[in-house]
Amino acid sequence: MRDIPDYYLDDFDDKKRCLRPHNIGKYMVKIAHESGLSTGEGKYNKLRTHNLRSFFIKTLHSYGYGIQDVHFLAGKSTGESYETYLTNYGTPEEAVTVLKDKYVDYMNHLMFTEKVNINLIKDRERRLEKKIAEMEIEHNKEIKMMRMESEVNNEQVKIDAITYPYQKEIEDKEYWIKEYNKYLTYGMKPIEKLTLIGTDKNKIKTTIIDGKEYVNLTTKDIDSYKRTIKILKKEKGRFEYEIERIKEPYLEKIEEIKKKYDIGE
Repeated sequence: MRDIPDYYLDDFDDKKRCLRPHNIGKYMVKIAHESGLSTGEGKYNKLRTHNLRSFFIKTLHSYGYGIQDVHFLAGKSTGESYETYLTNYGTPEEAVTVLKDKYVDYMNHLMFTEKVNINLIKDRERRLEKKIAEMEIEHNKEIKMMRMESEVNNEQVKIDAITYPYQKEIEDKEYWIKEYNKYLTYGMKPIEKLTLIGTDKNKIKTTIIDGKEYVNLTTKDIDSYKRTIKILKKEKGRFEYEIERIKEPYLEKIEEIKKKYDIGE
């Protein structure tokens, strides 16, 4: 079926074939029918000007076309400020030409390679909006996580600074407990200068371990080391208790911080 009216062929006056409201309506019905989206008489077609207009605006804008320019191309009112902006392109006619040339670069995003399916368009828009929302949520979550970690780290630094002397005492006690247990295990201790005072070194039986001289433990030495180990363990436990007592209010503060930010999985 030919869409060009006969009276246009008389003088080829383009004004005679300009689209009018009733023509647009007929074309939309025809497109919907050919696309298999016709809903029948008395019902709104899925593929109609409003939906295509929405697709046109959202698609161009999502691909970086300025929203004011998009509104201009869509026939929306742009206001005086935009009219002033257009004067930078020269005359109104020149401005329109510039915008049209710019629009050509984005046409590929608006072209259909298959029959138009408005449901696919809407589905694409929903996915895009969902993705944007998810990105915003994730971005906000990352910011909250960074703030939370910063506040938690501040509390942890306080804990480490206050408990540092106690921790060093514990390490010292652990070192000597380990050393004295080693003496008891081998039945020997490092030879001391005091041991040699007034004593003939040749009469003392020594053993070299890791480059150091060791002598056998006496019964008195064994009892002394056992008592010392008990004392060291007790002192170590006291320092550990002090550390836990000091940490308690700070750990409570850390839990409050985590609850404040309430970051889910």
